[in-house]
Amino acid sequence: ATQPHVPDSAGDDRSGYLEVAQLLLDRLKPRRRMAFVLREIEGREYPEVAAILGVQETTARVRVWRARNDLNREFRRYLEKGREQR
Repeated sequence: ATQPHVPDSAGDDRSGYLEVAQLLLDRLKPRRRMAFVLREIEGREYPEVAAILGVQETTARVRVWRARNDLNREFRRYLEKGREQR
């Protein structure tokens, strides 16, 4: 997997951070990614997420929760790789 550029200073633009976010989102399983995007990026309520996905609300909540955990784990791995390369 390619490692995107991450800005080193606050003066750099956000494009590097957005690239990392997109890379990590792309690594999610499709069902989890869709639930996460609907809930966390689009700001929809769980009943609406469930209706869009055609699943029970509990299933929608679980998918968002798992996506958060996956993203958190992948981000930590990404940061660790960055430290190892310094």
